[in-house]
Amino acid sequence: MNTVLNTTLTDYDLANPDSNLEFFNLYTKLNLRPSESFRSKSRKDLESIIQLLGLRGQPVMIGMPINAKDNKLDFFGSKKFKCSGWVLKFAYDRTGLYSADMLADIFDKTVLAGGVIKTKGKGANTEILKVQNVNKR
Repeated sequence: MNTVLNTTLTDYDLANPDSNLEFFNLYTKLNLRPSESFRSKSRKDLESIIQLLGLRGQPVMIGMPINAKDNKLDFFGSKKFKCSGWVLKFAYDRTGLYSADMLADIFDKTVLAGGVIKTKGKGANTEILKVQNVNKR
């Protein structure tokens, strides 16, 4: 399976997803706005996050970041944040490759151009959750 970029995961027919696919959502207060400019901090940060996702295994699907400006992050499933931010949906084709906690450990304290990812403790700005129902928002 090839990695699919530049689309939202909702563009796929996920009514009957492959049983080996594991879906995750990353919720963050950091800016992940897609940009055509190579100088854009948000583009650099998005590219860095995609590189982190591929440390142990290549994601087979990565959606374009969703701006949770109007509906807030909790509308998209965040359990920690009730504010605006960005949602990044992604999937791996191997079960057990990652857990949400393992991804949180990898991402925690990663320095990006636009700030530091904090997944733990006070001042957390990023949350990663495994998604059970891929058809929900």
